[in-house]
Amino acid sequence: MKSKTHIKKFFPYILIILFNSFLLLLYPENSVQLIPNELILGCLIIFFSITKMKNLFNKIISISWLFFYFLGILNINSIKLKTDIWNLDSYNASFLYLCCLLIFTLSLTFFEKFKVKQIKFKDDLNILFGSPFTYILIIFPILLLISIYGSIGFLPILSGQSFVNEMYEYNYGVLYNYKFITVYSFCLVFFLYKKKKWVIISSLFILFLLFVVSVDGKRFILLLSLLTLVPISIMLRDSNSKITFNRKEFNNTPVILSFSTVGIVYILLNILRTGGDIKESLNLLVENIPFGVEFKDYVHSFNTYSNQTIKNYNFEWSAFGSFMNSSSLELLNLNKDELYQMGSQHAFMNLYNEVFGIRIGIVGELYFAYGLFVLPIMVIIAFFANRISQRILNPKSYFNLIQNSILFGLFVLLINGQATVFFGTLTIMIYTYFIYLVSSLLISKK
Repeated sequence: MKSKTHIKKFFPYILIILFNSFLLLLYPENSVQLIPNELILGCLIIFFSITKMKNLFNKIISISWLFFYFLGILNINSIKLKTDIWNLDSYNASFLYLCCLLIFTLSLTFFEKFKVKQIKFKDDLNILFGSPFTYILIIFPILLLISIYGSIGFLPILSGQSFVNEMYEYNYGVLYNYKFITVYSFCLVFFLYKKKKWVIISSLFILFLLFVVSVDGKRFILLLSLLTLVPISIMLRDSNSKITFNRKEFNNTPVILSFSTVGIVYILLNILRTGGDIKESLNLLVENIPFGVEFKDYVHSFNTYSNQTIKNYNFEWSAFGSFMNSSSLELLNLNKDELYQMGSQHAFMNLYNEVFGIRIGIVGELYFAYGLFVLPIMVIIAFFANRISQRILNPKSYFNLIQNSILFGLFVLLINGQATVFFGTLTIMIYTYFIYLVSSLLISKK
């Protein structure tokens, strides 16, 4: 037993140390870009700091961010195999990234020492399962699918051909801006599944939701929905059709299943939206690594534009514009779309002369906005990430668990996402919370 425990404990360190050997197996020795020993040592130190965390959800976020680095190096090597015109010497960008990650993980470990005040739990399953809030979350995905079909005339994911160049140009209908609500629909149906009353119906509806959020070929909502289920799966346990909290024994199975599913659907959706043959596409995975693209763009941007002022890029205004309601901004004589265009995805899209947005992840965004002040800002991000992780362990209600689980998913994806999306989703979360409050009041009157 002790030997198995030691193997399990040291296995991640062995994988990190052997990563360069893995790269040499995949790519030609004369062109492969390996991780220098000092950066490997940095990865080992970061992982060691992660093992000192007490909160499981802080660990998951941190490991995800570290894992993204290795995916990024894989992506860089796959690009170098096809073309060497990119400026992809990753050393300096990697050094900054790992410094940020080390500060982030150490800060999480520090903030864990300050326990969140115990909150009295409110059982609000009657609102989740028997109020206007319930019906809205069930009906909305159906109406969204109808709206998309009515606006475009077909469902892109079923076209059987590549629509990558068109998917950002389609008019998906009036409900599309609120597609984020389907994440709540996922959570609600999963709660139904846990109650074991409508297992078949809820299982079929989950499959339906997977289809709805994949129709446009975009992956963010799909991945967020799956990641949101990680803390919910861990925290909920079912017994005799009742849902209770699991506060003591945590099982790694939901984490492994969810992240494995994330990887599979990421690849499959990429194949479907490009109209590729599944067998042929899987054979080309090594040459066309679909993960870590954002890290590659971050490295190229770091190497090419570090000494330049990025035209039309403003982190604060783009985040503010994404978060605020358009009507509120008009009162301030501001235009929401103009502020949104100041985000990194559009600024770097223009630099790259691309027609699609370029994502460089939160480290890249903060670096180009504030330079090396990105390092202390990681402490602030860690503070809020820890608050979310602590609240998952000590929720106010079932709906509060859902809210914090969604925020957990957003923090996981923040490393390769963009601030405008992060702050824009917070607005929808406030709208959803308002619907929940109204439904709560209606239930209480009854």
